[in-house]
Amino acid sequence: MKNAILITIDTLRADHMSCLGYYRKTTPNLDNLAKNGVLFTNAISVGCETITSIQSLLSSDYPLEYFVRSEAFKRFDNIPKFDRNTVLEIYKHGTRIAKILKNYGYITAAFHSSPLLSRYYNFGTEFDHLDDFITSSVARKYKIRRKLQKYKRLFNLARYIYYKIFGVKESFVGKRAETINKKVISWLKEWLKENKSNFFIWIHYMDVHGPYIPPKEFQLYFRSKPLNSSEIQKLLFKRGKNKPEEMSKSDLGDLFDLYDAEIRYIDHEIKSFLDELSEMGILDDTFVIITADHGEEFGEHGNFGHGDFGEQYGKLYDELIHVPLIIYNSPYKNVKVDESVGLVDVAPTILDLLGIPVPKSFQGRSLVPLIRGEGKSSGAISEYLQKGRMVISYRTKEWKYIFSEGNNKQELYNIKNDPGERENLYEREIEKAMEFELKIKEHISKQGKRIKGLSGEKERIREKIETLKRIGRI
Repeated sequence: MKNAILITIDTLRADHMSCLGYYRKTTPNLDNLAKNGVLFTNAISVGCETITSIQSLLSSDYPLEYFVRSEAFKRFDNIPKFDRNTVLEIYKHGTRIAKILKNYGYITAAFHSSPLLSRYYNFGTEFDHLDDFITSSVARKYKIRRKLQKYKRLFNLARYIYYKIFGVKESFVGKRAETINKKVISWLKEWLKENKSNFFIWIHYMDVHGPYIPPKEFQLYFRSKPLNSSEIQKLLFKRGKNKPEEMSKSDLGDLFDLYDAEIRYIDHEIKSFLDELSEMGILDDTFVIITADHGEEFGEHGNFGHGDFGEQYGKLYDELIHVPLIIYNSPYKNVKVDESVGLVDVAPTILDLLGIPVPKSFQGRSLVPLIRGEGKSSGAISEYLQKGRMVISYRTKEWKYIFSEGNNKQELYNIKNDPGERENLYEREIEKAMEFELKIKEHISKQGKRIKGLSGEKERIREKIETLKRIGRI
């Protein structure tokens, strides 16, 4: 296989995909790709928000390492959300897969419309081509939005007024998938004219991310009459208050209709994109990996959304970190892997499928042996940092353990019998909990050694520079 395309879908939770057991036919085309490729039924994101999830996905590192290595870590007690300087520092760290592939002669390109993954934050600098749709006006609007988010009532009112004036026409946070696809196809047509090197493309779609404003025709897959602009506006206002107890069953049902319609739309657009690749004669030499950065909470554990949980800790439940993972058009067909795997393993897997050595610095491992039925997974680790305190989970096919440093809470769930993570078995299954607690401690210890080693290397380099300055060599 010569080329690779990585598709990430923002905010797509696994249990809303029909190929993973959802009762609605939300993903008929992705179901087909999964059936004819490799489907991982227990893929776990490295985190529950975009910044660290995508960084870890592309770098095969864990978020905690970025935080501790970053000077911005010292300020985390005082900032409710990531500020720009914090994100800039986080993005300095980690070796992204694009940089490695460039060293092997690949041309690399990235296409998305997420402000958090844009040149505004110096993200994507390793790619030969980056199309992030960021203009100065978009950056300004997003900067205002981030500041308003610190004041929830004011932000909710501002959003209500914004929709009242401009109408509910498209997502506040990104361009439609069809617009992204046109950019990718245009770039590929230029690539075909030269065709001097293989390519790696990363595409990130924002449509499934809130505020959930799908095209009307895709609402009709799940309801007899589409919600109009005014109805959607009122529903989004209720959701924005982030009080699940005030949402009626009817409201929640409408919200799911919109969310599922966005998924059905993305499913349609991915098929259209792959059909174009086939017509261009590119698809046969290209394998495709499809996943998501994280999921979305719909009140299951006290919130709507992801990554901003107020005073609550322990937000690494499956609705936030259990995501789809499909590999299509690789040498492996009709394979289903039920072992728990982490998205930290995606970058090593891409390199392995391309026949490129996996760097020792990667913390993930290639999933190709699991696809072949060789060996077992060691489980999946997820991390989140809230107000300077760690939340870490360990997930296997059947169990989930969560440790929250902020309130010293420990949770243990039998995912097989309790997929909604409602019954904390920590006190009743103490032996199992201690086994998983040890896994978390081993992980933290390993991270600590890596960070210490990197810090020591920095200090040695600094001392060397000072010595060279003193002797007049630089």
